[in-house]
Amino acid sequence: MEKRGKQSFEFLRFIFIVTFFSFCSKTSTTSNNTTTLPIAVTPTVPTPLAKIVYSGKTSYALKIPLKVIDIDPIRTTLGIRSIGKFKGSNNLGFVYVDMNNDGLEDIYYTYASDGNFLTKANVIINKGNDKYVLDESMLPTNFLGTASTRKSVVGDFNNDSLPDIFMCNHGYEEVLNIGVGTWYLENCSILLSNKNGAYTYKEFTELGKAFWHGAASGDLNGDGNMDIVVVGGGVPKALYGDGKGGFTISDINTTISKDNGYITVELVDVDKDGQCDVILSGDEGTPPPAYYSKSMILWNKKGNFNSNTIICEANTNGWRYIMNIGCEDLDGDGINEIILCRTGDNSGVWYGGHQLNVYKQNSGFTLFTDVTSTYFGSDNILRTTNTGKWMYQMLMKKETDGLFSIYGYITNSEQYLQWKQNSSKTFVKIR
Repeated sequence: MEKRGKQSFEFLRFIFIVTFFSFCSKTSTTSNNTTTLPIAVTPTVPTPLAKIVYSGKTSYALKIPLKVIDIDPIRTTLGIRSIGKFKGSNNLGFVYVDMNNDGLEDIYYTYASDGNFLTKANVIINKGNDKYVLDESMLPTNFLGTASTRKSVVGDFNNDSLPDIFMCNHGYEEVLNIGVGTWYLENCSILLSNKNGAYTYKEFTELGKAFWHGAASGDLNGDGNMDIVVVGGGVPKALYGDGKGGFTISDINTTISKDNGYITVELVDVDKDGQCDVILSGDEGTPPPAYYSKSMILWNKKGNFNSNTIICEANTNGWRYIMNIGCEDLDGDGINEIILCRTGDNSGVWYGGHQLNVYKQNSGFTLFTDVTSTYFGSDNILRTTNTGKWMYQMLMKKETDGLFSIYGYITNSEQYLQWKQNSSKTFVKIR
């Protein structure tokens, strides 16, 4: 007992000595012999970025990035600048999307193959501070790529709060001149997110191969699940989502014939009644043999889309191909205007230059009037009759000052264009 007590005492004395010298080693003495206690330093922990919200949003809302960037210099740095048709200048279907759920917008970059074969997309990961790297680890092994993706649509189609990607694919065109040649058509496809690993890949074989050129997503029937409308010159198709990544396919409108030029579409609540409307455009027609397809809005009447309003008649002076659609309240009166981005200059060139037109509703959305001159002055020449330099993507973004910018990605160009509203709501080209 006495021995155990002595051992306990020696142990406590040892702990005291170690603690004392440890404390002394962490203190300091000032010039006036005043002892200063050590300062506790708390490690700096980076604040995680807020997650980007994808649930319940239309593809029109989701395609607007937090920051618009020049993508071609990034492609050059990563060594992928020349991949694809026309030495990499015809890759039109890229989209901004947070692929790894870290709060930073990455770039899902698809290709137009330079032949009748598949080219796998690149995932350009945003590492912050303008640094980007390639990382395809989230793409499934059975996804071999596409022959040509014309547009990528982002939405949460399986209700897991993560972004999914629908690819509108039209296949490879073997041509001597644009618009004339042999088409090797393709199925549309989708990448569905998976919280436990890589994305899941599926082709829409039941939709069939076609010249699928445009697509958009939103809730068409009010069931809370994201649906898709896809167009390609035939009857526009609706893919009604079940919220689990599955879809039921049907015609969106029973009055549109299969022989039409509708190849461009957006889903937006145009009249702000809480329902997604369908804006259709594409080849407005004239001269022959073009299809006579008037740009129009299919109004959502509780899931029925047989009521419509014509936005404008077919163009008779060129610029008949509408490649992009915008819908924003440009003048701040609470009512949306329609913005159409055109190509095909008046010399008859298929993809010659670009032109923007703005249309304002009248009489309760029963009529639209061209008000382009209200928003674009004579010092902003939008027409460019240079074959190949056409605007294949148009993004409309409301800036922090409450005014809009129009951003345009142009083929054969290293940089995007930008028009910005001034205080009088007129757009001025600033880049």
